[in-house]
Amino acid sequence: MNVIQRACMLLLLACFAAQAAEPSPEQTPSQSSIWGIGLAVGVGERSNPLYGGEDIPLVVLPEVFYYGEKLYFDNGRLGLYFYEKPTYEWSLAVRLNPERAYFSRRYLGNWLSDPFAPRSGQGQTLSVPLDEGVVAGGEQSSVTVETLQSRDWSLDGGIQLDWEPHRRWLVRANLWTDVTNRHGGHNAQVQLSRMVNSNFGQWTLRADLDWKSSALIDYYYGVSALENAYSYAGKSVLQPSVGLYWNYPLNGHWRMLGFARKQWLGSGMSDSPLVRDTSVHSVFLGVGYRF
Repeated sequence: MNVIQRACMLLLLACFAAQAAEPSPEQTPSQSSIWGIGLAVGVGERSNPLYGGEDIPLVVLPEVFYYGEKLYFDNGRLGLYFYEKPTYEWSLAVRLNPERAYFSRRYLGNWLSDPFAPRSGQGQTLSVPLDEGVVAGGEQSSVTVETLQSRDWSLDGGIQLDWEPHRRWLVRANLWTDVTNRHGGHNAQVQLSRMVNSNFGQWTLRADLDWKSSALIDYYYGVSALENAYSYAGKSVLQPSVGLYWNYPLNGHWRMLGFARKQWLGSGMSDSPLVRDTSVHSVFLGVGYRF
């Protein structure tokens, strides 16, 4: 574990310890916390661009979130606010890295997605729905998911900024590192979301730009000489994506919802003999119930 990873882990543990040691006596949980449990059922899929990989069906999508005065949990992302202002918030966070999703349909990260939008910061305004991982494309080869050695899950830890420059705009930035030292890589994301209310529900247009280090890409999409005659070392990539999310409330609990998202994948990943496509798409349309 390198110095950055150790510092991130120690800082995260220290902040959680401080939060536990200094509860707020002024507010009760009902006054200072926002929480929700929901379930969406519908029809959809996320494409799997790996050779030998099957597309991931999106049929049942659960939702679990909690936003307290300092601590929050949002569909697999656990965080702690350490600096807050009216229009922006800094937090430390951990999450399952999503890259393994295409190697196993039983991977928990496949279902840690939120179609219920909108929600951001203290659980109040904009949407940060599905947060998928990505893979890429290349020429046909003998390399498939079945012929590879196992790619294991990893845990990201890092820092997050939520900035709301305008009531209907949200900027989110993350810097992550592999705290489990599975691959020792890093990744970063910048998201820009714009929400629009209409007679046909709430629409959110979102644009993302992801950067992933060569160590992360090589661990999941590199191919060794032991796995195939043609070996490949992954390289760092920039991956842009766009998505459109729809949320139409029917009453206090029920709503119609859907999304469509496409992500383009850099040559550092698409040149791998393991992958066949240069983009990943996700679509979903269904009905949701929030308790």
